[in-house]
Amino acid sequence: QNATATALSATGTNLLWYTAATGGTGSATAPTPSTATAGSTTYYVSQTTSSCESPRAAITVTVRELPKPVLYPGYVCVDSQTGAVLNTYTLDAGLDNTAFDFVWYNLSSGTAVPIAGETQNMYVVTTPGTYGVQAVNVATGCTSLRVDTTVGTSSPPQSITVETSNYFAEVQTITINATPAGNYEYEIDNGGFQSSNVFANVGSGDHIIRVRDVNQCGVLSVNATIIDYPKFFTPNGDGYHDRWNISALSGQANAKIYIFDRFGKLLKEIRPSSTGWDGTFNNLPLPATDYWFIVYYTEENQDKEFKSHFALKR
Repeated sequence: QNATATALSATGTNLLWYTAATGGTGSATAPTPSTATAGSTTYYVSQTTSSCESPRAAITVTVRELPKPVLYPGYVCVDSQTGAVLNTYTLDAGLDNTAFDFVWYNLSSGTAVPIAGETQNMYVVTTPGTYGVQAVNVATGCTSLRVDTTVGTSSPPQSITVETSNYFAEVQTITINATPAGNYEYEIDNGGFQSSNVFANVGSGDHIIRVRDVNQCGVLSVNATIIDYPKFFTPNGDGYHDRWNISALSGQANAKIYIFDRFGKLLKEIRPSSTGWDGTFNNLPLPATDYWFIVYYTEENQDKEFKSHFALKR
C-alpha cells in the first residue's frame, strides 16, 4: 500500500487493455495500478493478430494493507532529587507478536538508530527521549511507516505538609503544600483527585490526604485532623447520631465539655474520649431543642475555650 507501482505488462502483439471482461473500449497504453487503497483490482488484456482480437486475459493486482502500529506518549517516573528511575514506561505498538515483526528506534540523537535485540510489540523505556517503531507483516512482508512518540520525565512529590483551619472555625478547610514545586493532584478520603490543593467544608475528624503527580507518578499520603463539633444529634436508638460529643478532641486527655440548657443549668460534664451525652438528665430524656456547651482544650500549646450550641432532635 502506497508503494510506487509500475505499468502492467503482458506477452503478445497489438495489446489492448480493458477494465472489464467484456465490452468497453480498449487502450493501447498499459494501466498503472493505484496503491492508495488496499484491495484487489482485475485488469484485462487482449492481443490482435491479422485483424483478429483474442479473448481477454485477466490480470489481478492485489494491494496489501500496510501494518499500522500505534504509539502513545508517556512518562518515566524519576526521583527529582537523585534522578533514579522509579517507574519505567512501556511502549506498546498495538499489534500481535505472532503476525508481525518489529523494529524499534531511538531518535533522541536526531537520527533513527535501531535498538538492537528489540523485536517484540512492546518496548520498556527507562530513559526519556523520542522513540519509534516499524511493523513487518510476517505473511506479506509489508513494512509499515515508522511511527514516533515522545517519552518525558515526571516526578512524585518528595514531601507534603497540611494546614488546617483553627479549631471550630465556621468553615473548615485543609490546604495541602507539596514539595518540590510540580504539577500535582490532591485527594481527601478517596473522594477523587482534584487540581486544587484546598478542600473546604471538611467534616470534623481524621482525614487521609493523598498527593500525586498529574501523570500519576507516585503517591504520598498524610493524615490531617479537623476539630469541630456536631451541630445536632438524634438520640432515638437507631444507631446513628445517638450521642453528642466532640470526639475529634479525644486525643486530649485534659479536654472537658460542659453541657447546659438554655437557662444555664449544667446538665452534663463529658470527656471527648467518652461515649458522649445521650440527651438525658437524671435518666430522663430532655426535650428537642438547642443546648449550649463550653469546651476546654489545647491548641498549639495554648489552653483555650470555645462556646456554642447544638440541636437535640427527636
